[in-house]
Amino acid sequence: MLLLSDNPVPRDSRSTHTVAHPRGFVEEAAPTGAEEGSSACLVHFVNQAMVIAFNSVAPSTQGQYRYGWQLYQEFTAEYGVDPFLVQPFQAWYTHGLDKLGLPYPVVAMSAFIFWMLRRVDPVTRKSLQPPTVDKYVYHVRHYLLHSGVSITFLLHPILRGLRSGLIRQHRSTHSTRDSRRQAAPNQLVVILRTQLLQLGTMIGKCMAVAAGLGFIGMHRYGHYLPSTSNHFIRAGDVTFEYVHVDAAGASSIATAPTESIHAIPKDKIVALTYFVPHSKTDQLGTGTYSFVRRLALSELVVLDIVGDLYEWCCIAKPSGFEPLFSWNAGTCFPNKTAFNVAIKKAAVSVGLSPKGMSSHSLRIGGASTMFAGGAHGAEIQHRGDWKSLEFLIYLRTSVAACDKALLTLVNPNAFTVNDALRLSRNKTHHHLP
Repeated sequence: MLLLSDNPVPRDSRSTHTVAHPRGFVEEAAPTGAEEGSSACLVHFVNQAMVIAFNSVAPSTQGQYRYGWQLYQEFTAEYGVDPFLVQPFQAWYTHGLDKLGLPYPVVAMSAFIFWMLRRVDPVTRKSLQPPTVDKYVYHVRHYLLHSGVSITFLLHPILRGLRSGLIRQHRSTHSTRDSRRQAAPNQLVVILRTQLLQLGTMIGKCMAVAAGLGFIGMHRYGHYLPSTSNHFIRAGDVTFEYVHVDAAGASSIATAPTESIHAIPKDKIVALTYFVPHSKTDQLGTGTYSFVRRLALSELVVLDIVGDLYEWCCIAKPSGFEPLFSWNAGTCFPNKTAFNVAIKKAAVSVGLSPKGMSSHSLRIGGASTMFAGGAHGAEIQHRGDWKSLEFLIYLRTSVAACDKALLTLVNPNAFTVNDALRLSRNKTHHHLP
């Protein structure tokens, strides 16, 4: 039971804080005339800095942060808690919480955490799980930070222990989402492509080619298929390279956009370059370029991504700002549910469990295939556009990688007794200062 009063206390009207707005932070008009050079002008500069800092986060991320702040406002309104954690709520004194020896913000945020844990969503009729609760605490932290509130209280041992303890308890009985996800090897991508092409529909052809690009590019779903995140590849972001032969018989490499590539014979296509506008790890939207050379199909090459994209562009003729994987002038494109269903069906056909199979399995499968092929971690991280070592949780070990490790471990020359002795001598050797 929360020891908080049901009677809200009046909040002070402090103009020094930027007010969190449902669509971001409120921009104020710049001071003019006599106000220029005054403290009001300085406050305006600080406010504008907060606006820019907050809006630097991607719109989709802002939407998630707003929901976390919405929950926080619901909590503060219900129990009369000052959202900026300056004025103690009524229960702070009536229930003797001020005698606990804990800072007021620590107690208030602890109460907010347990309030979220016991809250039942009115739509899903489900309670929030500890990982989700911890995520919303981070979202509130973001809003408080950009409202000029000191957030050092979140480093208090009580709060840190509470958050980590709840996560640890949850993980002891629940596997993490990423550990439940399965990897899709390139063989599965080939089968998926075949099954989708057999449908004989535009949506089938679209998803077949998209699956191949998602796999070899190790992209997130929203990077190649249209989504609300607005991160997807447009037709104008793709350029094909082909062999051009002039009147004198001299050959050179030329380029062509998607809308006119149908005029070039397929056997002349040699490569393509495409641009991913931005992603959740690229908040400033600088984007990334990828180059794909066309490889002839063989026993060791089972996917002709460039050839497949060429055929798709000849059929759908996407152009300009239209999504690459769309048809009918960009008005028709697959949805994520249909794509995931197709991947699960392909998994079942080869004896794999459909559970944990989704569009993200293509990303995991691409990373795992590169790892099994001996690619360096930096290569995998760069190709998959990971900004941290988080990609390590996606890697699935292959049988070949296990055999390679075993051959090293049982090799008597890999690490010898002399190596161990030399290392132990180095430990006791005293170097001159």
